[in-house]
This record gives sequence, structure tokens and C-alpha cells, in this order.
Amino acid sequence: MSAVIKDWPDLIKALEDHPEWRRELRRLVLSDELLELPPAFRNLEQQVAEIWTVLKEMQERERQIQMAIQELVAAQRRTDERFEELAEAQKRTEARVEQLAEAQKRTEKRVEELAEAQKRTEARVEQLAEAQKRTEARVEELASAMAELARSAERTQRELEGLGQVVRTLTSHVDKLRGWQLEYHHQRYAPAYFGPLLRRIHVLSNEEVARLVEDAEDKGLITGEEAYGVIKADVVCTGRLKSRPQEEVYAVAEVSWTISEEDVRRAAKRAQALQKALGKTVIPVVAGVHLDLDVAALAAMEGVYTLVQGKATAPEEFKPKPPEAD
Repeated sequence: MSAVIKDWPDLIKALEDHPEWRRELRRLVLSDELLELPPAFRNLEQQVAEIWTVLKEMQERERQIQMAIQELVAAQRRTDERFEELAEAQKRTEARVEQLAEAQKRTEKRVEELAEAQKRTEARVEQLAEAQKRTEARVEELASAMAELARSAERTQRELEGLGQVVRTLTSHVDKLRGWQLEYHHQRYAPAYFGPLLRRIHVLSNEEVARLVEDAEDKGLITGEEAYGVIKADVVCTGRLKSRPQEEVYAVAEVSWTISEEDVRRAAKRAQALQKALGKTVIPVVAGVHLDLDVAALAAMEGVYTLVQGKATAPEEFKPKPPEAD
């Protein structure tokens, strides 16, 4: 059904509803030149875009060329500087070559001097060779004499070793004699020796000690070995400690010229056995002339009293020396 067009709005609406009418209307209204303009404009726009693309590429190449030129200029500047440095180095090299030439002349002169010195040295070596021959002959004579001296020294060494053994034996005997003498003095003059530690001292005879420990052994209080150890103690006595005068105690003492760790352990062991046998307080004592610090420390640890050259020290009174500063 054909549309009825009455006015201008109807015409516009009909054109909007029918695109083929608009194309036919343009063909009738516009000339051929005007109809060809849109494709031409599109071709022109494409050509302009291509031209702009080419221009941008040319601008980029121009920028790169400018950068390359700047780099070449900088490289040329560095090359010029390098040439200047090389020129200075060449000057220094030439000066050095001149110095080396002078040094070579001095070296040649020195070589000539060394050659002369070598000749003198060779003459001196010949003299020394002759002297060496005479020295070797003398050395052979001395070697023979030294061999005889060595044999004599061996005989002397054997004699000295024998003498040393004799001296060690005599020393051992003397130590034993001094120990026995000191032990006898502690038994014989107990109040004088044990006075710094005890009062009202009574030294038990071997028979008294044996009777006490044998009775305890018979009762099963101690073993036979413990009883025999107490009997072998150097001194067994009774008295009152000066620190506790109201209490009577027994003391088992080991006497040696030089107090050893074995003396300390033996006194502690025998005192413990006697205390088991009697059921009374028994203190262990070591007495002598010399006492090392480490042995004194062991005595304090084992609860053993020390009695050295008239000075008595209870275990709790032992004070070790502080270590020396580096």
C-alpha cells in the first residue's frame, strides 16, 4: 500500500522508513560529480594517512640520524682525546727508551767489572780448594780424635748412669730414714708436734691399737683388712681438739717428710675404719715438712687435717690461693 504524503513531515518520515527512496532521491537531486565526491574523499583520506605515516617514518629516521651524528661527534671527540693521550705516551716512551739506553751502557760497564771480579774469584777459589784439601786432612785427624773421645764419653756415661742409680738408691734410703725419724719424733714427742691441734694428748701404743681394732673385728664392726690398716698407721692418739675442747677425739696420723696424695687418702681411710670400730669421733691427720697446694686442696676435700711445721689447718680452714692474673 502506497504511503499518502500530504506535507513535508510525511515526506521526511517516508524517506526514513524507505532507504531505497533516499538513494533514488539523491540520484535525481544530485549531479554525478557530487555523487562521486564521497569515494574520492575516502581515497584522499587514505592517501593523506599514508603520507602522514611516511612523514612520521621520515621524522623517526631523522631523529635516529641526528642521534647517530651526535654519537659520531662524541666518538670523534674521544678519538681526539685518545690521540692526545697516545702522543703523550709516545713522548714518555721515547724518554724511557733514552733512560734504558743509558742504563744499558751502565749495565755493559758493570758486566765488564763483573767479568774482572769473576777472574779474581776463580783465582781465589783455587786458593780455597788448596786450603780445603789441607782442612780435610785436618778434619780426618780430628774425626779420629773425636771417635776416641766418643768412646771415652760412652764409658763415662755408663759410669755416670751407675753412679746415678747409686745416688737415687741412697736418696730413697735417706728419704725413708728421714720419714722414719720424723715418724718416731711424732710418736715420741706427740704433744710438741700435735700441740697446735690437740690438747691432753695420749699416744696409743701398737698393742693398744691392735687390741682395739681386733676387738672390733671380732665383733664384725670392721674387716680384717681395715683392722690391719689402722695398726699400720704412723700415729694413733687421743686428745681434745682446741676448737672443741669439751670433746675427746681419736686422731689417726700419717707422717711423711713430703706429704703426698696417698698419705691423705690413707689417713682418711684408716680414720674412717677406726671410727667404725670405736663408734667415736676420729679425725684423720697428715703431718710433715712439705705440703703442695694441690695436696692441701685434696686434704680439705677429704676432710683431713694438715699439720705442717707447727701449723695446723682444719679442712674447713683451707683457703686456695686465687689464680694469678695474666
